[in-house]
Amino acid sequence: MRLLEFVFLGGLLMWPILLCSVVSLAIIAERFWFLQRQRVAPKNLVSNVWQWQKAGSLNAKRIHDIRISSPLGRILAAGLLNKERDREIMKESIEEVGRHVAFELERFLNTLGTIASITPLLGLLGTVIGMIKVFAVITSQGVGDPS
Repeated sequence: MRLLEFVFLGGLLMWPILLCSVVSLAIIAERFWFLQRQRVAPKNLVSNVWQWQKAGSLNAKRIHDIRISSPLGRILAAGLLNKERDREIMKESIEEVGRHVAFELERFLNTLGTIASITPLLGLLGTVIGMIKVFAVITSQGVGDPS
């Protein structure tokens, strides 16, 4: 049998299950693309920032470039922009930007968890509906002649 025939034989609840599968695969592919190590935390970002700071060449343009380069760069830039201020202010700005970055990195994970919880229940519901149909047929037509 072809796969499409199985979907049609599965009944009405196969379509939401299939839709959940497609959406979850899309979320997984997007997260794999977005959460690549070189995109989140570039290899030499911290060492480059440290060298620029030691050399005294860490200016507003470089801090802007660091901020747009990656999520880690946004956190580093928040600290670098407040390096002349009090430690508490610097710490608060880093924590605030870190919360925003963490929220972006965890995007769609609640949706993925919801899909993972709902889809097996949809499958179970389809099984129960199928069993109800079987018992309805047995009730109306009987079990047949065993001989």
